[in-house]
Amino acid sequence: MEKKKWSLQRILIGSFLVIIIGIVSTFILLLHHDYQFLYQEKGRQLTNAFNRHVHAEIENLLMEPLLINHFFRSRLQEDALFLQDDLSEIEALQKRIFQEYVHQIPQVSVLSYGDEQGRYAGLRRNQDGTQNVMLKDRRTEDALIIFSGEEITSPPALILEDYDLHQRPFYQPLIQNPVPSWSSLYVNQDERMEVTVTHMLPLFDKNAQFSGVSAVDVSLFGLQELLQKDELLRSGEGVIYIVDDKWNLVAHSGEEPWIHVQDETGELTIEKASTLPHPLINHSSQYILQQDVPLGEPLAIPHPDMPYYAIYSPLTIEDLPHWQVVVALPEESLMGAVRERQHYTIMIILVLVIVLTVLGIWFLQKIIAPIYQTSKAAKEIAAGHWNVDLPVTDSMIAETHQLVTSFQQMTVSLQSSFEKLENSKQKYQDLFNNKSEELKRAMSELIDREKLASLGGLVAGVSHEINTPLGTSISSVSYISHQTEKVFRQLEDNSLTEEGLYGYFHDLQESLKLLENNLERSAHLVNSFKEIAVNQNIESPQSFQLKTVINNVILSLKHEYKHQQHQFQVDCPENLWIHSYPGVYSQILTNLVMNSIIHGLSDQHRGLITIKAAMKHGTLQIVYGDNGSGLTEEVKKNIFEPFFTTKRGKGSSGLGMSIVHNLVTQKLKGSIRCSGQVNQGVLFHIEAPIQYK
Repeated sequence: MEKKKWSLQRILIGSFLVIIIGIVSTFILLLHHDYQFLYQEKGRQLTNAFNRHVHAEIENLLMEPLLINHFFRSRLQEDALFLQDDLSEIEALQKRIFQEYVHQIPQVSVLSYGDEQGRYAGLRRNQDGTQNVMLKDRRTEDALIIFSGEEITSPPALILEDYDLHQRPFYQPLIQNPVPSWSSLYVNQDERMEVTVTHMLPLFDKNAQFSGVSAVDVSLFGLQELLQKDELLRSGEGVIYIVDDKWNLVAHSGEEPWIHVQDETGELTIEKASTLPHPLINHSSQYILQQDVPLGEPLAIPHPDMPYYAIYSPLTIEDLPHWQVVVALPEESLMGAVRERQHYTIMIILVLVIVLTVLGIWFLQKIIAPIYQTSKAAKEIAAGHWNVDLPVTDSMIAETHQLVTSFQQMTVSLQSSFEKLENSKQKYQDLFNNKSEELKRAMSELIDREKLASLGGLVAGVSHEINTPLGTSISSVSYISHQTEKVFRQLEDNSLTEEGLYGYFHDLQESLKLLENNLERSAHLVNSFKEIAVNQNIESPQSFQLKTVINNVILSLKHEYKHQQHQFQVDCPENLWIHSYPGVYSQILTNLVMNSIIHGLSDQHRGLITIKAAMKHGTLQIVYGDNGSGLTEEVKKNIFEPFFTTKRGKGSSGLGMSIVHNLVTQKLKGSIRCSGQVNQGVLFHIEAPIQYK
């Protein structure tokens, strides 16, 4: 009983799909398992790095006002400006400092001076960039006046008759302890009622007695804007918040209000971090306080809805306030980009798999179809049906048993036919003898024809040009099959790596591209072979302007010499109208120009191509030339032969000039000849009648 045979189409396509699905499934599973590992490793690194970045931003924001205040205090102390009768000199100094330095530091809202005499001079910046002078001395009759501009000649915006400087939060602490320090949060006693924090520096007279204070106000809302501007926070649910030593909120990157000011009294109430209705601030502050989390150590904190990493640490510079910074980054903020990248990678893989699967099945069908047709044709021939067209193939892959058996039967049938022909040989011998002399004469005439002399070269060229891309295609298919089996074995024994998988897809894509290019080259060669014969029915004669055809050809080929600066010189009368085949002339000129670009002018950056056309005695004469590398005697002798080329193996098939020769002599019923010498360019002389009956 004959063993059941499987279809080649089922085996190849089924195996291909199983391998692709298995590889893609394994890759997706590996991505899923790697996600948790990445979250644990990258979570600590990103949280720690982000914490350092936030600390640097906050410390820079506070250090710049601190340095401005030190500079202001040093000028006051060195020049003893506070010993003057009024504060006009201090007022001028504040304006200079604002103009030279403070305009570059937007977080500074007020630069001020106050002393034990109750005098006060300040310069305040508004959100629109304008400035207000604030003054209390003998010129204001000891009332604090906030002027509407930066000059005391400006109209007053606010007058405070009972303003007590010594009770203000930026002055009172230094009365008891005159050392550089930062104030607690407080509300400015002006029309804006702005929450601020102030850096304070004491001033001393010549007797080393405390004399006054230089101060720089930092807007608390500017600090909040700094915390809210980070891209990582805006893309997820992360949060940054600053607390004092009692865990009162100083600022945070959320939207919830944490400072409440009574407009009538200016009384300030500050929320604690553990009472603010923000899920991450509330949860992280309680967790840190209850679990005694170490300073500066990233920690994964569990949460029923939103697991996150958190880190808290104090400001590292000694001269800054004793604040602590807490950074909390949820999994979505830390891993959102990774998850998105994984999804993007999976989508690319799926699209690539779909494309490669479609291409693979299409190529497999192209390989399987000739084998199936050959097997079918073999059966027909074996049955004695001689009119069957056999597909050109020498491959036996799937239905090998059926194919060999059919060809064996065909051999038997052919043998029987040859025996019958042998029996009929004597019958036709006499007829052959009678026709031998006539046959000899006909053969002599055929041998004299130029095309018959080149028949051997044509056959050899066809064989070489077609077999080369087809051989490469067969090798590519074999390589794809070998690599697929190799990957499948690695998948079975769990030795397939991600690099191996990427390598397999890369090799598969390169092999398929190579296969596609060689098959396209074969199709292009077949079309070129057809053009040698010149189909006489492709176009009807018509009247046209020859110069227009020439210019159109030059324009259409501009992309071929776009990296060179070749020049065209056309000498053709505008009124030269002919009745012929415009498409044929376009093809002739196209092949001549491409021959010049590829061969004659390949080593030149600026070449010259000339085209001259004229009517003489009812015949169109065209002279085409270039100033390129010219022709040797051997090239001139064989230039119109099919498959003759000086650049074989470099993309040239040697058919271009043969096509030109056939178009001129067969389609146009004219003649063409070439002349030229090495390094002296080339000339082609074309003559053709222009009327057809």
